[in-house]
Amino acid sequence: MHHGLTLLRFGHHRTSAALSRCLGCGVALALWWLVGGCATTESREFQALTSVRIEDKTVDEVGIATVEVFIKAGFEAHDVTRGKLTFTRSGSTLDAVLYGGWAGGKMTERVKVHITSINAITQLVELEAFKVRDAGDQVFEESRRIRRRGSYDALLQQVVARLK
Repeated sequence: MHHGLTLLRFGHHRTSAALSRCLGCGVALALWWLVGGCATTESREFQALTSVRIEDKTVDEVGIATVEVFIKAGFEAHDVTRGKLTFTRSGSTLDAVLYGGWAGGKMTERVKVHITSINAITQLVELEAFKVRDAGDQVFEESRRIRRRGSYDALLQQVVARLK
């Protein structure tokens, strides 16, 4: 279930994945600036896998850096609103074996990022991640929360480094 305004949707056709990522980054950055209002209130269902506190930056600055880092890491931006971002990328063959079970199905890695203002220049960036079988299928989609945080810690540290 998606809450808030859906600003960016990418199709499933991958004729030019690099072009889509580059175009997606530019569109996401432009749209980030157009979305107004305060950061979103955290949902009780959101359970952060990892987080980082960023000082001396606004929600907008952190959001733009986050979009840039995730797109560079091979993710596609799907839902981008101020303070709440969702990224996906195709899962690996190992993901299909570990998370897909015998039923098979296409695996997708889905990452949700929440940016919450602690004050005007301090932001809390929280991340939760899932392996999703049959993403987008309203009947068969099944997601499992990821518990290993190493690569996600690294992505958030890249966001911090980009903002220095």
